[in-house]
Amino acid sequence: MSPIRFLFNILISSLFILSVSSTFPLLPFHHHLPDELHPAVQVKRAIMAHQFLIAHNCVRAAYGLSPLRWNRTLMHSPDSPYGENMFWSKKSHWGPTEVVKCWADEKVYYNQKTNECINGEKCDHFTQLVWKDTERVGCGRVRCNNDKGFLYVCSYDPPGNYYFEGPFGGTFTKSIAYPPPGSV
Repeated sequence: MSPIRFLFNILISSLFILSVSSTFPLLPFHHHLPDELHPAVQVKRAIMAHQFLIAHNCVRAAYGLSPLRWNRTLMHSPDSPYGENMFWSKKSHWGPTEVVKCWADEKVYYNQKTNECINGEKCDHFTQLVWKDTERVGCGRVRCNNDKGFLYVCSYDPPGNYYFEGPFGGTFTKSIAYPPPGSV
């Protein structure tokens, strides 16, 4: 997909989300609905999903990678075979863009020539974010500890960070992820 076409698709989908989100708050809510069924909650979740997807795809576009597609199933997949990035924050004003940016900022710790994180730093969130074979993502946020913090989780399919493989392809003698002892 050309960069112009990609940006055009983002613009159109953003306009759609904005039009939907500006419509729902005007509706009268006479019924008491569970939170997950309330239209305003559904719109908020759709906006957050869209923000996660755009943030992921902007990072991937910078590396010439294919855009990811949103998958609702992945956002509800604990204990799954999918790849996973997690982020904890006490800041309630942080959103998907800031979270994905933190993962992307780990790129300074990734040595692409050796496929290692340097100086003992973490870089596996970044490598999962840009894993070239990943096609789908699903993310969510939950309030924790009586509103003292927020946990953000994104799941990826197919997963990345395979042993001795790099995010952009190739095989290496070193790895971001290491197999459990005795398994290789």
